[in-house]
Amino acid sequence: MSRHLLSVAALTAALLLPAAADAAKRERVLVERETFSYSGVADCGTFAIEYAGDQRFKAWDIYEGGELVQTVFIQGFKETDTHSVTGATLPLHGSVRELWDYGTGTRTMSGAIYMGSQPGAGNWVHDSGRIIMTLEDRIASFVAGPKEVFFGGGLDAYACRTFAGL
Repeated sequence: MSRHLLSVAALTAALLLPAAADAAKRERVLVERETFSYSGVADCGTFAIEYAGDQRFKAWDIYEGGELVQTVFIQGFKETDTHSVTGATLPLHGSVRELWDYGTGTRTMSGAIYMGSQPGAGNWVHDSGRIIMTLEDRIASFVAGPKEVFFGGGLDAYACRTFAGL
């Protein structure tokens, strides 16, 4: 009798394993892949910063058991920022991997998010490393590396302060 129950249990387990594996199966779907040029203006009050550059962008949705659980973004850009009054220019570039996790409600960014060097003077901006924040309101729970832009009011505000002296 116990052999029969053991055989039934083994058969039942064997039948359930593929169903459980399918339910947990992760699927990665490319949502967007694009390379494009962009330009714009940041208003700094008494002057503006005109910027122009090129960006690469890829995005994937991650599904688990048919449910959207994460979105992954890989982005890189190179641009030139120009002071509207003095004509001074500064380069800016970045390369970042961003993960939105809908289960935990977090957004994780890692990489060289914003990097710029002023010839002969060193970095004018250095925002790199890793940061984990809430998806909804961007409250940081983990920070590693310099986050000058994140804690400096955003890129436009940070750049306006830098360009004010040029």
